[in-house]
Amino acid sequence: MAFSRKYQKKVNKFSIALVVIILYGLAYGIPLLGMRNFLTSRWFPLIAVFLVLVSASYMLKLVSLLDSKKAKIPVMFTIILLFSFVMVTTPGINKDNPLVAKDTTVRNQFKSIEIEAIKTVTVKCSGNILMDSPYDSCLFYRDRAYDTRNATYFNIQHIQTGEIDGDPTILLRKSTVKEPISINDPERYGINIIQTLPEGFFNRFNAHDYARVYDNDEVFAYTKEGKTTRN
Repeated sequence: MAFSRKYQKKVNKFSIALVVIILYGLAYGIPLLGMRNFLTSRWFPLIAVFLVLVSASYMLKLVSLLDSKKAKIPVMFTIILLFSFVMVTTPGINKDNPLVAKDTTVRNQFKSIEIEAIKTVTVKCSGNILMDSPYDSCLFYRDRAYDTRNATYFNIQHIQTGEIDGDPTILLRKSTVKEPISINDPERYGINIIQTLPEGFFNRFNAHDYARVYDNDEVFAYTKEGKTTRN
């Protein structure tokens, strides 16, 4: 039985609308629930391409409903402005957007003072550096002599036990006590826990067996007593 053209148009519109709702649900709903490992950022360009095509089609149809040519331009501009705002605040693109809970959002933009700390510490330290993720992305600005393979990251066992094997240089950002970071769980592959660093863990490096070798009031570096660093 053949469907009428009018019925087919209704089905097509419903199908497109359903796909858009699902895609927006993935883009916004999943991060809002704090499940950031469910949909990685590499999928957002694919979502965006489909949404752009659908949005452009509906924008043109919406504007065509207006009889006044003078009204079409400001209406189109307003629609584009609204879409631009929505895309800029997408959790997968802008981690600092106000629409996402701060306790589940890991900041991946860094201040100049945080970047400067990486530059200075990598000049002085040729060995292993233990830091939080995604602060490791600042290694792009490192001293050229530093081997980035020596960088390791806090995991949940460090936080729970306070024990750190070897004698790495510990790099701590003061903001991590209030802002969540991504902490690896070595027992579960690909799983990261989003949480702040406990103050007890943060402050334990002020103990007698650690020496503070760098301090810019935002980032601190510690080494075990007796460990030498290159000049």
